[in-house]
Amino acid sequence: MTETAPERARRARLLRLYNITPEEYELMLAFQNGVCAICERPPGKTRLAVDHDHASGLTRGLVCWQCNSALAKLKDEPTRAFNAWKYLSDPPATKALGEQRFGRTGRVTSKRAKRPKKRSAH
Repeated sequence: MTETAPERARRARLLRLYNITPEEYELMLAFQNGVCAICERPPGKTRLAVDHDHASGLTRGLVCWQCNSALAKLKDEPTRAFNAWKYLSDPPATKALGEQRFGRTGRVTSKRAKRPKKRSAH
């Protein structure tokens, strides 16, 4: 069966950037049970990204875009990832305050909630 132009382009890109074939991508995906290697969620509308070490080029696995972004923010440093895990597992604020404190849930912003405008009496 002949590959389509998009399939050829994907094959060339995977080989050029990560030194893997589409078949090896599928092998890695099957090994990971079809889910992100970090958050263990299945891919959404887009394929899982091939994650690699930017310094050495080592292909590490397949991750979702959110986990790939998190790795980039941690600068691919295992120590930062471990420190983030420790921080989330044992928050320093609880130790400093001697107890757990709970604030608002969800994303907190500095913006005030908009109040509905008062209607005029006319």
